[in-house]
Amino acid sequence: MRAQAELDVREGRKHNIQLGFSSQRLRDMGDGIVSQSTAALFCGLATIKKPKRSSERFNLSEASADIVRYRLHGPGPAGAPFLAVLQVDNAKYEQMLVNTLGPIELWALSTTPGDTGLRNRLYEKLGQMRRCGVLPGFFRPARP
Repeated sequence: MRAQAELDVREGRKHNIQLGFSSQRLRDMGDGIVSQSTAALFCGLATIKKPKRSSERFNLSEASADIVRYRLHGPGPAGAPFLAVLQVDNAKYEQMLVNTLGPIELWALSTTPGDTGLRNRLYEKLGQMRRCGVLPGFFRPARP
């Protein structure tokens, strides 16, 4: 299966196919997949026993290696930090980013009694809404 995945990675671009792989184990990605990758995202590596191995495998700068060792602690109230490593036009970019939820998602996922009560009252008055994939921002009532 790994050989097929490596072949697909090598030949996928000429067929206009993009592949994405994810794993909790560094060794799951073979050298063929890693060498052909144009992007790598590192999440929550501070708990890994040997973060140095990932730094060496992806040839990270010292600053990015420190991020892998000390800053990727998983999601929290301020968001979920991750390290993005991108190959673009023979240049390598390494950037720590934080994925955060916007105000709509934060309110929609809130479990405080005040927020859930207000949401329930709004659903009763307005009905639940479901996002339609046709136009951004266009909503239609959810089917019962």
